Amino acid sequence: MFLSVLVVSVNASVRHLERDDITGHLGSTREEVLARRESRKQEFAAKLDQLKQQLDDHESGRFLLQGFETERLKKKVKAYENKLQYLNEEVDDEVSGRVV
Repeated sequence: MFLSVLVVSVNASVRHLERDDITGHLGSTREEVLARRESRKQEFAAKLDQLKQQLDDHESGRFLLQGFETERLKKKVKAYENKLQYLNEEVDDEVSGRVV
């Protein structure tokens, strides 16, 4: 029986970064928080477009869904719209300070 070992060298180190005393998470800068927020906006907008397309396909008769699937899809659309509304709000220093 052979035992193979894969050794991978990683050049990144996070030892120099400070961790939060309470959560243990690494800190972030305001720019990183805002950049992540922007990428999340794009992700949610793309997913919302897909969900709305599915709903349009159902309503036009191209691809019919079961009753429970339709209701679930409508709830997801509403949830994604709410999340996008939240992400589109202006970020104040208090909110970014909690995240950072």
